[in-house]
Amino acid sequence: TRLIAEEIGKKSSKDKIRHLLKCGFIYTLFFSCISALGLYYGSHFISTVLIGDIRAQTPLQILSFSMPFIGISACFNGYFYGCRKVIKSIFADFIENITMIVIVAFFITSFSTSNLEYTCSYITLGMTLGSIVACFCAYLMYIFEKKNKIERSIEKSNNLDYNILNKEVGTMEQTHPPRRTYYLNSRSILSRGQDDYFLF
Repeated sequence: TRLIAEEIGKKSSKDKIRHLLKCGFIYTLFFSCISALGLYYGSHFISTVLIGDIRAQTPLQILSFSMPFIGISACFNGYFYGCRKVIKSIFADFIENITMIVIVAFFITSFSTSNLEYTCSYITLGMTLGSIVACFCAYLMYIFEKKNKIERSIEKSNNLDYNILNKEVGTMEQTHPPRRTYYLNSRSILSRGQDDYFLF
């Protein structure tokens, strides 16, 4: 968020801001994939040693798949906050929470909840799917925003060319009136001169 806001404050080019966002994606994917692999393969150690319950292994393994999507969503949210478009970040979070609630409610009402391991797995599955949906939602908002910016820039350029053309035509008409105007003025002057001649 801070880097994007600084580049916007410096009025940097869109390519530089896009390059900064791509660097954020690369760093996020690298570290989030390492975290996901560490959580997946270390779930047995975490559940048995740190948590003290082997039933937490499966929920942790399910939760590990959400790590890359959470990181990408964080990059998009930072971009939206830096561009002062908080409503898009809030909308992505809203979609994530709604998806998680719907999926967890569906699994809990459709399947048995007597087993605590299954119940925790349902919850972590809802969280994972909610993160994936929120990531794709933020990506779609970013793509449509970029497309709308291109269309607005093209329309603005066309309007600018049209205004410049109108100004040029108006200037030419002021400096070089049409020949018809000269013709009419000369006829009026000649007729007026003839009338004065005959009166004389």
